Amino acid sequence: MHRTAVVRTTSEGKSIMQRRSIFGQATRTVAGAFALAGAGTLVTGAGASAQTVSSAKPIAPTATATMGAIAGRSINLTTAWIDASAVYGIESPSGLAGPRQTVATPASLREGGAVASTGRMITSEGKNLPVANGLVLAGDPRAAENPDLAAIHTLWVREHNWHVERLAKVHPQWTGDQLYRQARAIVTAEIQQVTYSEFLPTLLGPGSIPQWNGYRSNVDPTISVEFSVAAMRFGHSIVSNVVSREAEDGSLTGPEMLLRDAFFMPASEFVKHGGADGFLRHIGSDVSNTLDAHLVDDLRNFLNDPPVAIDLAAINIQRSRDVGLGTLNQTRVALGMRPHADFSQVTPDPELASRLKTAYGTIDRLDLWIGGLSERRVRGALVGETFHRILTDQFVRLRDGDRLWWENQSWDRGMAQWIRETTIADVVLRNTDTRRMQANMFLAAERADLGRPGVALAVARTDPHRASGAPIASNEVRSHDGTGTNAQFTALNGVGWQFGRIGPARFADGVHTMVAGDPNPRAISNVVVAYENTSIPAEKASAMLYVWGQFLTHEIEFAKSGTEDGSVFSPAGDPVLATGTMIPMTRLAVDTSTPPAVPGGASRPMTPPPGGNPGPASGANPQPRR
Repeated sequence: MHRTAVVRTTSEGKSIMQRRSIFGQATRTVAGAFALAGAGTLVTGAGASAQTVSSAKPIAPTATATMGAIAGRSINLTTAWIDASAVYGIESPSGLAGPRQTVATPASLREGGAVASTGRMITSEGKNLPVANGLVLAGDPRAAENPDLAAIHTLWVREHNWHVERLAKVHPQWTGDQLYRQARAIVTAEIQQVTYSEFLPTLLGPGSIPQWNGYRSNVDPTISVEFSVAAMRFGHSIVSNVVSREAEDGSLTGPEMLLRDAFFMPASEFVKHGGADGFLRHIGSDVSNTLDAHLVDDLRNFLNDPPVAIDLAAINIQRSRDVGLGTLNQTRVALGMRPHADFSQVTPDPELASRLKTAYGTIDRLDLWIGGLSERRVRGALVGETFHRILTDQFVRLRDGDRLWWENQSWDRGMAQWIRETTIADVVLRNTDTRRMQANMFLAAERADLGRPGVALAVARTDPHRASGAPIASNEVRSHDGTGTNAQFTALNGVGWQFGRIGPARFADGVHTMVAGDPNPRAISNVVVAYENTSIPAEKASAMLYVWGQFLTHEIEFAKSGTEDGSVFSPAGDPVLATGTMIPMTRLAVDTSTPPAVPGGASRPMTPPPGGNPGPASGANPQPRR
């Protein structure tokens, strides 16, 4: 199957690029002027240098480092908790985000504004997302990037209002604010449950994430750059190139579209032909593409508008150097893993190993993103062992270091059981006109096969609020800026918190200067990423895997843009681009002050040993208390 990106042309013949970074940021640009939207985005401004990246011997990260230098750390503009902030919006300190990275406030998305008069989220006709400037609007500013993502956002706003309506019947004395808070807490818990009971087992294999065993105040949940810039970008390899809306029987309800024609779909078009309901049905039936080091040509050459072009693979490689990521082997050592001695140890595919050697020369120069995608898979997982360790580490820390994780809150037993049994298919059944859905929407199933032997069906559940108890405790209500979750480290993972590191920073000066002499990212893309091993079996995962991955990434990441140019330039002999064609990217803003203190006494993420986390549980409520 083909994977696509997007180029459109205006009536004046000027290029308009609408890019989907599946697990990064979205950017919508006009006439070749690229607008930065954070980590993973491309941007440039006037006066960009035409300097190319040479292929000389790399400078060791500490070779010219200033004594006592503090490595720059990129800044997160959203909360780094899985707290449904992508649904509800955030409260951001004034001046932190630029005008192109402003996130909607909670008050702007709920009925009553500053005072939640009804508890409901604002919707447009047909229980759809509100509309601003012709596009759907949600808690995350990237919700309108593509219709599949918009459908997920629509689903959770409907789910919130579904709970509010039923809570109001059971508790007519509750205020609108009480209804809003309770429904928000339930939706947050459901998103957490879907992530850990469905998404992660599909990606990492069953049992990869150990069971929750209580809140640990000494676990650092900070998002690592290894996770953000490399491991969570696995999704660039699996995105489908087709966007469709399906009827209950699987037939198309509207025109089938290439992804490149569906970016930033106007709200008036999104709601046609079944709208979110139809898109969600297709997400469950569409098979994801193979997870490997290959990106299709549309993603590598999807805008060739001299003197500018876009290559998503080259940008990902350059972004890893922008934030000072260690190489694959350096990261493996930091994780306590044995470094690879040769490219043949990375991948069982001899052709890919040969291409990696051609591109990098030596194994110790292999970038983390390319190397991680190339590694042989962990049994039962879709990723190799380095990405598996990074992803497992991060998601365990995010959960165990979260005082307001749903299992640590004082739910009544009935609601706790409801949350524990939540699946994404369950949420779809009660909020759309869909009557049948496979039990696990992360595994693809054709609509025509639903109900046949071997395809388990999801079961629509009854109202959980008939016997629900008191509202969630006041000390369990999340702030809208992510602060206050850890009593000692109150700013931890809140808006403006910095990304951390698993391994040491790889900067030429130890601060922010990119290491010179690394292989040209575009050359690597041409040699390695253009190669496709067609003998790899098709995936069983559905499109929900990458759509949920994108939604989840937007939940916890939105890196602040900077102003320094970091563009890549095509080398001589490029098969598509003229020599020196600019592949634009702006570097991220960084903080080089003394790093903030974090739980565990370290200034960067502490990697727990496989299968568990250090330290005793503290403040845990493993069982419902009411």
